[in-house]
This record gives sequence, structure tokens and C-alpha cells, in this order.
Amino acid sequence: MSSNSLQPLCLNCGQPVEGAGRNQAVRCGDCFDGFLRSVDAGFLEHYASFGVRSRQVIAETCLRALVLANPADRKILGLTIYEQFIGASTDLMALVAALRSRVSVPIARAFMDFRLSPEVTARFFADAARLSGVELLATVGLPPPETRHPSLPDKVGKDVTRSLREVLADLHRLNEFRELGERALGLAAAHFRAGVLPAGDTRWLAGRDISPAQVASVAMDARRGRLEVAALRVDEARLEQVIDAIDVMTRLSRNLAYAFATLHDDADFTGGFVAVKRVHAG
Repeated sequence: MSSNSLQPLCLNCGQPVEGAGRNQAVRCGDCFDGFLRSVDAGFLEHYASFGVRSRQVIAETCLRALVLANPADRKILGLTIYEQFIGASTDLMALVAALRSRVSVPIARAFMDFRLSPEVTARFFADAARLSGVELLATVGLPPPETRHPSLPDKVGKDVTRSLREVLADLHRLNEFRELGERALGLAAAHFRAGVLPAGDTRWLAGRDISPAQVASVAMDARRGRLEVAALRVDEARLEQVIDAIDVMTRLSRNLAYAFATLHDDADFTGGFVAVKRVHAG
């Protein structure tokens, strides 16, 4: 019996697929990318209408709960709001990266494969400061807001124009959150994951306490043989700024995803935007 007979076969092309269970329906890499491109439009449409709101809903729920919370619970709620800011910011950076790499990689794959790092965060905010809003739109395959769209119904065309105008306004505001973003997102890889301890005080660890308006997270750095303590402000003014940033990031992601999905047809998505790139190059 040949070794190939024991390997699962791609359900689309019939080629053997390495590293998969024999009783599983599988796709090879190329066929999987083709499948992802076939659902990329739906992925963006659903993300814009539903998925993008998840961070905002949780953060706003925590903000309302702060009113009746005791001091310890306020710190936990504040930390949860920071987690939603990190999630909303990461989603926006993942979306921008996915749209930029749309020719070489399916959008859904690039979005879900995205990994946050301090370098990626710094580059994102640097691009937002360096590029004009229209230039940044062009990098993700979107036109200036004043562009006419005769192929779209009037209402849809107006919605796209409104969305792109909101994108420009919100891109201008990103610089307001650069310091907050680079600090919070720089800590995210080590301090916002399983195995990290939220701390309402640090006397037991550091010999000195954080302020009543701070919450800490404690992460282990085994390579350096130490515990790292990161303190974040959870006073009312700071949390209002974080909520405002979540609103901006959420609106940016929603409008970018909606405009892109609306302005590109199914053939663009399934064809990997090669024809679109050729037209623009010409």
C-alpha cells in the first residue's frame, strides 16, 4: 500500500494533504486560499455590520457598570476597557494590513493571521502621521470621498461617500491616541493574555503600591528571571479617553470594511484583485 493512500486528499483538487487527520475533510493550501477569496466579501460585510461592534459593546457595558462598582471592581472594569481598546486597535491594524496585502494573500487569512508587536504598532501610527488621509485610503484600495460611483444606487453611493469622509476625519484623530496606543499596545503582547495576573495593589510584590487610580498587570519574564509589573491609569478622565479611542478605531474599521466591500465586486475578490491592480497601473 502506498503512503499516499493513507494521506487525506484535498476535497477540491484531490491532491494529498500533509499533516491532516485521515478522517477529516481538508483542503490543500492553494484550494484553501481560493475558498477564502470566495468568502472575503462576505467576511468584510459581516465584520462591518456585526463583528466590529464587539469591542465597543463590551467597553460601553463596563463603563456603565463603573457607576455602581466598588473601588476594586472599578479597577477590574477599567482593565477590561483597556483590553477592548487593544482589541479594537489590533483589529484596525489587522484590517489595514489585510487590505494592503489583498493581491498576495486572501483578506480573511491576513486579518486572522495578524500578530501584534511594538514594531507593527509604531509603524502603523507613524504611517497615520506621515500619510494624508487620501494617501492612506489609496494604500488600501479605496478612492477619495468625492469620487463618483455611477454603478451604485444613489443611496449606496451616498453611504460610501459618507463612510469615506468619516474615515478621513477619524484618521486625522489617530494622532490624539498615539501615546496611549503605543504604550498600551506595546504592553499587550506580554500583559494581555492568559497567565497574566491583574493586580489592584502591588505592595506584596514591589514593596510599594500603585495609586488608587491605577490597576496593574503582572507578567512573568522567565528569560530574565523576573516579574514585570505594568500600571495603567483607570481614573475617569483616562477611561473616557480610552472609550473615545475605541469609538474611533471601531468606526474606522467599520467604514473601511464597508466601503471596500461595497466598491469591489465578486470578481475582484475571487480574482485576487489582479485585474483591479492592472487597471490602476495602466
